[in-house]
Amino acid sequence: MYQLSDQQMDWILDDIRRRGIETEDLQANLLDHICCIIESELEENGDFGQFYSSVITRFYKRELIEVEEETQSLLLFKNYYTMKKIMMTSGTIAAACTALGILLKFIHLPGASIFILLGIVSFSLVFLPLLLTLRIRERKEIKEQIIVVTGVISGMLLSMAVLFKIQHWPFANIMGFTSVIMFALLFLPLYFFTGIRNPINKENVIVNSLIIIMGCGLFLTLIRTNQNQQRIQADRTRDYIQQEQLLAHERALTKIDSAKILVQEAQSINQLCEDLKRKLIKFDTGLEIIPTSADEGKILLSESLASDFIGHGTEMGTEVEKLRASLSEYNQKLSPGMSPLQDNLDSKELRTVTALEGLVRIQLSLLQNSRVGN
Repeated sequence: MYQLSDQQMDWILDDIRRRGIETEDLQANLLDHICCIIESELEENGDFGQFYSSVITRFYKRELIEVEEETQSLLLFKNYYTMKKIMMTSGTIAAACTALGILLKFIHLPGASIFILLGIVSFSLVFLPLLLTLRIRERKEIKEQIIVVTGVISGMLLSMAVLFKIQHWPFANIMGFTSVIMFALLFLPLYFFTGIRNPINKENVIVNSLIIIMGCGLFLTLIRTNQNQQRIQADRTRDYIQQEQLLAHERALTKIDSAKILVQEAQSINQLCEDLKRKLIKFDTGLEIIPTSADEGKILLSESLASDFIGHGTEMGTEVEKLRASLSEYNQKLSPGMSPLQDNLDSKELRTVTALEGLVRIQLSLLQNSRVGN
C-alpha cells in the first residue's frame, strides 16, 4: 500500500487549484478522493507522478474545471432535481390526460374536453417551461441555448394553438403560424446543421427533423385560410337565410284557427324562438336580423360559441329554460300525428349558426303540427 507524504498532498492540492478549482470544500473533497485512490491502488514502489496523471482524468471529460462549474451550478440551482422530478411528472400527466381525452372524444363520453384541456395546458405551461429552464442550465454554448429556447417556445406556441383551435378561441392561427415560422426558420436550421456534424447524433438529428416537419405540416392542415373561412361562413349564412325564407313561405300557406288545439302554446313557443334568434344574431353580428345582403358576403354568421352566452345563470339562459318548459308542456298535449318538439341548446360546444338552425326547425315543426291539429 502506497503512503503519500505531506509534500505530495500539498502538490496535489496546488495542482487542483491550478486546474481552476476555487471552492475550498470542493478542493478538500477532491484531495481526499484522489489521495484515497492513490494510496489504495498505487503499488509501494510505483511512479507517483504518472499514476496521479491517470487518476485525475477520472474526474472530468475535458478539464477539471468542469467539476467547479457543475458544483457552482448546483449551488445556485438548488431545486434542480425537484424541478426535474416535477417536469417528468407533469409530462406524464399531460400525455395521460391528452390520450384519455382523445379516447373519450372518440367514444363520445363526457369529460373529453376537460382532459384534453388539462393535458395541453400542463404540457405547455408546466412541462415545457421546466424543460426550458433545466436545459438552459445544462447547455454552455450560446448556439445550443438558442436551439433550446427556440424549440421550446415554438412547441409551447404550437400546442397552445392546437388548444385554441379546438376551443375555437381567437388568435389560434396567429400562434400556429408563428410557431411554424420559428420552427422552420430558426430552430430547424440551427438544430439540423449543428447536430448533423456529429456522426454519433447524425441519424437521430435527421429523424427528429423529419418528425418536426411532419408535425408542422399536420398542424397546417387544420388551419383554414381567410378565403376558405369566409366561404364557409357565407354558405352557412345563405343556408340560414333560405331556412328563414322557407319558414315565411310556410307561414303564408298555413291558416291557423285560433280555436284549435295548442294554438296559444304554439304562438308562445314561436315568440320565444323569435326572441332567441334575434338575440343570438345580435350576439354574433351586432345586428338583430340578417339582411338579404348577407348573400353577398356583407353580413356573415360566424362559428362563435353560443354556449357561454346562453348558459345557465345568464339572461339568455333563463329564456332557454322557459323555452324548454314550454316545449315539454306542449309535447305532453300532442294529438296523434303530431311531432314532438326538441331543442339543441344544451350542447357545451354549441355554435351560433347551429342554434339558429335548431330554432327554425322548432318553428317549422309548429307549423306542421298546426296543420294536423286543424
